[in-house]
Amino acid sequence: MKKVIAKTAAGRPLILYLVRHEDGREITVHGRNKYEAVTAAARKWGVPWTSIARKCEFVELISEDEVKDL
Repeated sequence: MKKVIAKTAAGRPLILYLVRHEDGREITVHGRNKYEAVTAAARKWGVPWTSIARKCEFVELISEDEVKDL
């Protein structure tokens, strides 16, 4: 059986993001890009990601590659 790997995620390291919403909420989540980070934050906050995407700031804290170098 052939294994299927999503092209968008293949080879990209996970990044730990700090996601800040303009209303003051903050959360740290893992994602390969900002889209994955905002969807993870929305899931944890229990809201649709489309309602928060433009109102969030994303700060890259550390990536998988940087952890390997430690």
